[in-house]
Formats: sequence, C-alpha cells, structure tokens
Amino acid sequence: MIDAYCHVGLPRFGTAEEALAVAGLYDIQKSVLVLGPMVPDFETVIQAMQKYGDRIRGVGIPFGETQEQQIESTEILLRAGVIAMRLQGNELLPEILSQIGESGRWIYAIGLRGGGRIAQTHLDWLEKYPNGKIMAPHFLSPDASKIDGALEELIRHPRFFPIFSRHGGLGSQEPYPHIDLKPWVERIVELSGYDHIMWGSECPVLYWRNETIPSCQNWLSDLLGSENLKGFLGENAQREIFDVPPPQNKSVTLPNWIDEIFDRTRTIPAFDYGGLELPMDVYEKLHRKYVEQLQNDATKTFAGFVIEVLKKAIR
Repeated sequence: MIDAYCHVGLPRFGTAEEALAVAGLYDIQKSVLVLGPMVPDFETVIQAMQKYGDRIRGVGIPFGETQEQQIESTEILLRAGVIAMRLQGNELLPEILSQIGESGRWIYAIGLRGGGRIAQTHLDWLEKYPNGKIMAPHFLSPDASKIDGALEELIRHPRFFPIFSRHGGLGSQEPYPHIDLKPWVERIVELSGYDHIMWGSECPVLYWRNETIPSCQNWLSDLLGSENLKGFLGENAQREIFDVPPPQNKSVTLPNWIDEIFDRTRTIPAFDYGGLELPMDVYEKLHRKYVEQLQNDATKTFAGFVIEVLKKAIR
C-alpha cells in the first residue's frame, strides 16, 4: 500500500517520523510526503528525502509573499530533490510552471475539479513537457456535470493521475461512504481507468475531520463495491512515482526570509472544520502524543484522544 498524499511540516502537520510511524501501523509501505500550504518546513522534507531513500518521495510548495520569493523557493526545492511541486491558485506562475517542466519534475495540482481555465493551463503544460506528470489530490466532487471540456480532456490524458483524498471533506452531504460522490468517481474511472487513480490519506488533516486511516483505505471499496483496487491502493503509485529514480539531492541554503514571514498564528480547525480552533504550537504537542497513543490503540480517533486529555486536565 502506498500513500500518494501525506502532509508533513512543523508545527501544523507533524514530522516525517510521525507520518512514517502512523503509516507503519496501517500496512502503508511507502509515502509521498507533501509540504502543506503556507507551512514552509523545508528542512523536514529535505532531511526525509535524504534519510528514508526509497520509502518516501518529497513534494514542495512555492512559499513566499511575492512572486520572486515563490520562484526562489521553487528553485531551492527542485535543487533539493523534490519530485513535484504542490500548486494552487496564484502559485500557477508561468516561471514556476517552466521551472518544474524544464527540470523534468511533476505537478501536484490542487483545485482542478472545477475545470475551466485552470484545467486548460495544466493540459497545455502536459503538452509542452512530454516528461511531465500531473497528480491531482482532492480530486472528488458531488457534481459530475463539471466533467466536460478541458477537464474531461485532462482526465483522459495518459500522464494525468487523480488522487482521491479528503474523502469526506469535499462537498459531500451524505455520511460515509459518501454516496453522492459515486457519480463523479465512476466518471473518473471511466475516463482515466483504474490504472491511473491513486489513494491519498491527507494525514494528519483527516484527523481534524475525526476520520481514521482504515476508513479512508476502505472508502472506495465501500463506495463502489469493488475488490479490484490494488492499483488504486498502491500499484499505480509504485509504477508512476516510486519506480522512477528520484532526482539527485543537491545541497541548498535556505534564505532567512522563509522563517521570517512564516505565519505561526494560524490555527488548526479541529473536529470537522468547526468549533474548536487549536493554536499550532498546541496542536503540535497534541499530535505528537496522539501518534504515541496510536501505537497502543490504532483505532483511537483524534477527538477521542483530545477528550481523554481534557478529562485528565480537569480532574
């Protein structure tokens, strides 16, 4: 089993060691570790690529307040050996798209499910760079009518790979297994085939929705009633990501401005994106303890763990 979309980065998303410890509990042999939006913990992903070899691949983000900073951070991470850059919104700069394509790396594309101009931009990029690939996390929607035009053409492309992640957090109005996502999923499978779709946990963000990794692992089987999901759960990611030799890790120097503009005041929207907002430094400690608790009870939810902590605190 391979997790094609797992977040890392302190203090919001945890360490590589925590991510791999959780993976080991659920029969996940390899993981793609992706820096989260606006969390520029470059050192975590760079050190993980150097330390864990074939067990992980790293994906960066074009962090920065200005276009010049985004371009500079992209260059740093490409030199450091990431396989791809996670791009969304105003990060889709022509200079960054060129950097990625000319270096032979890939795009982890966010926000494609709405189609339109953004889908055409990515389709044009694939045509310009014949060695490029696009993996699309969070590629789920309850509205299959959006699959037309450039988006439909993109899904059909042989170097486009949908990643079904954030299984319960993309507009579904139904309880698990989110039956209102089924028309979308069936259309994606029809267009791209079972040999292109990939699974991503979005760990640790799934904990904020009080989901568990086993429920996410079993989600597509429960939704479609299909047992033929070896490609989805790992074989496709092995072939397209891990069978490709990783880029060379080159020494890089991180500029001071990365740490200086990192906004650590953001909060964690725990418990289904509503109610409790946890400061990042508090969440960092809770997440570390939660991972330790999972070693003893892999079925424990994050909400259940936090309730235990609160009960002990008020005794």
